[in-house]
Amino acid sequence: MNDALHTLAGATLDQVQVDWRNGIVLISFLAAPNARAIRAMDFRTVAVPRSAGSARVTSAVVRDAALEITMDSGERLRVEAASFALD
Repeated sequence: MNDALHTLAGATLDQVQVDWRNGIVLISFLAAPNARAIRAMDFRTVAVPRSAGSARVTSAVVRDAALEITMDSGERLRVEAASFALD
């Protein structure tokens, strides 16, 4: 999965949706060549810091059951979940 995530560099983060009842986090992107969204299933924690100037992804990686997305502003979104899939 990490091989596909590197293509998110430069993409614009569009939405972070939390489906509390079903334990799903859906993160969608604009202008991403190979992935339009990442689905986290059976999530445990979600951290979504945001500043006014934050829009573009610089990197995305999954390690130790956590997805970490670094934004051009330096902020890091983090989702801990049982599994992740590209949509």
